[in-house]
Formats: sequence, structure tokens, C-alpha cells
Amino acid sequence: MRWPRLGHCARGAAFVFLWAGVAAAQDEAVEEPKESPVQAHGHVSLEGGLGVAETKLQSLQLESLLQFDAPLSDSTNFTGILRLRSDPFFDYGYLDGRDFPELSLATSPVRFGEEAELELREAYIRTQAGKWNLTLGKQQIVWGVADGLKVLDVVNPQDLREFILDDFEDSRIPLLAVNAERPIKDWTLQLIWIPDTSYHVIPRQDSEFEITSGVPSPPRGFELEIEEPDKPGRFITDSDVGLQLSTFKGGWDITFNYLYHYDDIPAFPRSYRLSEDGQEVIAHPEYKRLHLIGGSFSKAFGGLTVRAEYGLFLDKYYSTGNYFDLDGVVRGDSVSYVLGFDWFAFNNTFMSVQVFQDWFSNDAEGLERDQVQTYITCFAQHRFLHDTLTVEGMWLFDVNHGDGLIRPKITYAVNDELNVYAGVDYFYGSDKGLFGQFDKKDRVIFGVEWSF
Repeated sequence: MRWPRLGHCARGAAFVFLWAGVAAAQDEAVEEPKESPVQAHGHVSLEGGLGVAETKLQSLQLESLLQFDAPLSDSTNFTGILRLRSDPFFDYGYLDGRDFPELSLATSPVRFGEEAELELREAYIRTQAGKWNLTLGKQQIVWGVADGLKVLDVVNPQDLREFILDDFEDSRIPLLAVNAERPIKDWTLQLIWIPDTSYHVIPRQDSEFEITSGVPSPPRGFELEIEEPDKPGRFITDSDVGLQLSTFKGGWDITFNYLYHYDDIPAFPRSYRLSEDGQEVIAHPEYKRLHLIGGSFSKAFGGLTVRAEYGLFLDKYYSTGNYFDLDGVVRGDSVSYVLGFDWFAFNNTFMSVQVFQDWFSNDAEGLERDQVQTYITCFAQHRFLHDTLTVEGMWLFDVNHGDGLIRPKITYAVNDELNVYAGVDYFYGSDKGLFGQFDKKDRVIFGVEWSF
């Protein structure tokens, strides 16, 4: 029974709508409006998720996002984005300690009880220094051309508390970073430095989307205890660094990428102990350094666009269920790639197909994944009634386990500011698969969003 939590939600809702109302009505408060150098816009949305298996609300998320853009000089601009979220129904699970042990203090949202959090999503300055274009501050840096699944888009970690159901734009975790770009003849060089030691926010034990696939079970008679992660914290030596070279030649968009960073998913070396409560397996999450070497390319051939990206990940760690392996982790190299085809089939219709594969070099006994993993994604969208009605659907399929995720959705634009929508998140297949592990988490979604 969660109704007592609604007190926090109501206060959060009042604050959100007051905040949005002030932003929308600010021009009316002045008798003779004057153009302000500071531009503000955002949205307020309410989305519900009705769990099918238990026929109850799985989530009811109220969100307000406000973005400020302000010129500081002729060549310098500031952008700030605030986001407030409140959800009295979603089960975030149990955590004994900090709310977000994976995140740095500069990146962590501020929590209000168990339902609401306020986050400074982004805060950065864009400026110029000679031939360099600089973006300094908390930001998102997006690499790659894939949709739905990732190869190169690993510069920023991701909030996985709702699995991958949130849009990447919303679930990607902005980081404090220096992002510098400059032209070099026909190429553009991008250099990034990220001193922010923040990593994926992993679903908690007993949470709505607790990850069980690929996680070794403790031996019979043992209890599992997961400690807080051993997180890097040195400002310079634990920073991530990377570069991208990009160009446009012969109709092809081409990039070459390199990133030296900590894997956003920790390794889980284990140990055993005997306590007053019995026998325990202790998992000690540790973040490991790795190298990413990769690239992407894409080209349009009339209504058909071909795109691909690839990545070699050196020194990747995975868990093993082999209990003769003392620490329970194995090390190897991983090669990932995605090949995609986008087709504007006819008026107001778009279709996309992707094939994603990942190969791991160490086929160790008890490895909690297949050596080669294959996924297929399909997406289709059609617009009706002068683009006011959009019908779309996405299918993500795990070839190895035969499981998948199907996401149909319909959106109606009432006017330029107001959208209403409804859809389904349908999981199916083996509980050993990436998607099938959530077979009991199917839900119907419905929502409304007002932009201002």
C-alpha cells in the first residue's frame, strides 16, 4: 500500500506546475514586453504505466523540464537544464547507503523521499578560442549512428533503473567534461576530457527492473551480498579521455573514435565468508579500465540510408558461474558492430532495420553470456492527418535466446504545445535473455505532454 507517499507527490506536483506556470506567464506580467536575451522553454508531462500481470499501476511519473539559454558575449553562450521527477508508484528497490553510489557528488540528483528527485541535467558554456570550439561543463557527448542499442555511444553512462525503456536522451547521464573541436583541412578533430567519475546507475535488488539475466546465482545454501562499488575518485588519473576524427567524403559521413575510460558496468569479483546469518557470497563491484577503438559511416542512396558502426573493446570483464574460478570474473576482448538500413518507403512512412552483434574472445567455462550475441531491431513509423497522428512500433529481438521486446505507440498532437499518447511495452521469451527476464513486466503506457 503506497498511498501515504502521495503527500510528497502532491507537493512535488504543485511545485512543478507553479514552476511551469511562471515560465509560461512571464510575458503577461509585463505591460510592455521586451525581448529578453535569456530564452526559457521546457515541458511538463505525466506518464502512467499499468502493469498487465498484476493489473496495477507500475509507475505514474510527473516530470517538468526547464531549459535556459543565455548569451554571455558575442561568441559565448550558457545553457542550463533542470529536471524534476516524481513517481509514487515505481519500485526503485532497496539500497543501504547513498542514493546513487555510482555517481559523483557533482552529478547525483537530489532525492526527496522515495518518490522525487531534482537534477541539474546540463549546465555548460559554449565558446571559441582561436580555431577551437569549446563546450565546458555538464553535458552529453553522443557518438555513433545506432538506435535502440549501443556500440560507440558509451561516453556518457546511462540510468538503467527503467531498463532501456526511457529514451537515450532522457536516460543518458550528463557528465562534467571539456569538449573541444576544430577543423583540420577536410576533417574535424574532437578531443574530450572527462574528470567526472560517474557510471551506469544499476537497478537495485528487488526493484521493478532488477537485472537477473547474466548474473550468476550463489551456490545452494549461500546468501548473496553486494557491497557498494569500489569507485575511482582521483581527479586526474581516473579521468576519461577520447578523440574523434570525422569527415564527409564522397557522400559518406565517416568517423574514427578512440576512448580510454572506465567500463560503466563494474566487474563483480567475489569472495566467501561465514557469518552469524550463515554462509555468504560477497560481491565486490570494481570498475575496470578499457580501451575503445572504433568508428562509424553512413550514406544516403536516395530514400535509403546505409549506416554502420563498430568498436573493439580491449580488457573487458564478465562474470562467470564457474565456482572453481576463485574471483568469479574472466577477462578478454570484445568486438561489437551494428549494420542499419533506413528507408523512407513512401510519403510520411519511415522504416529501419538493424543487426547488432558482439563477440567476446574468452569462451571460459561458466561464462554468463554467449561468446557471440546477436540482436535485431525493427522500427516503423507512419504519420496521418497532416502529421497530427503518429503510429509507430519497435521490435527488439535477441536471436540467441529467442526473447524480445515489442513497443507499439500512438501519439496525437492536439496542437503545437500539447501531445497525448498511449502504447505497450511487451516482453516475451526466456528468462535467460536480455528482454525475457522481464516477461512479467509487460505494461500499458499512457501520457500527456505540454511544451512551453
